[in-house]
Amino acid sequence: MWIGDGGLIGSGGTGGAGGVGAGGDRGYGGAGGRAGWLAGAPGTSGTGWDGRTVRMDVYAETEPVVHLSVNGGPSIPSLVDTGSEGLVITPAALGGPLGVLRLGLPVSFGISGYSGGLTYIFATYNAPVDFGNGIVTAGTPVNVVLLSFPQTFEGYFAPAGVTSVLGLGPNAVGPGPSSPVTALGGDLNQGVLIDQPGRELQFGPNTGTPSIEVPGAPISTVNVRINGGASTPVTAIIDSGGVTGTMPSYIAGSLPVGTHIAVYAADNTTLLYEYVTTATNTPVITTGTTMNTGNTPFAQKPIYISYTPNGVGTTVFTPPT
Repeated sequence: MWIGDGGLIGSGGTGGAGGVGAGGDRGYGGAGGRAGWLAGAPGTSGTGWDGRTVRMDVYAETEPVVHLSVNGGPSIPSLVDTGSEGLVITPAALGGPLGVLRLGLPVSFGISGYSGGLTYIFATYNAPVDFGNGIVTAGTPVNVVLLSFPQTFEGYFAPAGVTSVLGLGPNAVGPGPSSPVTALGGDLNQGVLIDQPGRELQFGPNTGTPSIEVPGAPISTVNVRINGGASTPVTAIIDSGGVTGTMPSYIAGSLPVGTHIAVYAADNTTLLYEYVTTATNTPVITTGTTMNTGNTPFAQKPIYISYTPNGVGTTVFTPPT
């Protein structure tokens, strides 16, 4: 529910806390009130659930999505993407051009892109990000798209059902400069558990046990075996937003339906995940040297992204059963 909007001048109210059910669990917290159009601070969402977890949907079976708001703007669907770092939004996420003006002056400008062929120019502002259930950052870098080509940012991500990208990977290439999760208070900034099977995103220390720790998030080194053959080491991007992923041609020249793919840790002994390719879930063969896991490991088990060590991170797998 809305506690109150700020009108022309004034701060929005805090959203209502979720009601406590018979089992002692809270319901989902209400959204905060909008700030005044001319001045004032936005209200924050009310406390809900356990105060560290939000709902995560899955679009088209491979696209994990959460809803968030920036600087008190409307709630927007955002792709949970471990393959990039930094929050990327459009002016619509702020309520349009006036909402962008309310952010003040940008702190920097940059250019970035996505492997599918989109390039965009952006301005970086500092603003709070509200994930819902009372989980709100301090002011943190947010990248606002100014221009994209050869198509619009919204059009490019329409197949994923989102209008923004929540980049969570601490050692991802860009666009940076940081994941908004690191601006959360208390222990919520330690990392994030992506529980795609459970449809939840949880902030803070890892609650998933037992676990297999892999250095780097999302960029790490793994070993790949195709149909039980010899293993091949490869640099991998462990990418929740990578859809079906990619495979270098030097590992496999083709991957017909029914191919068994097993991915091991750098020790070549610890199995991280495995699957059999299908007509709708097969990596794209590339001429590059880097593998992209795609969403498959995230669809199988919860995966935790730790922000330690700083700037590198750790990917923590749940052992396959």
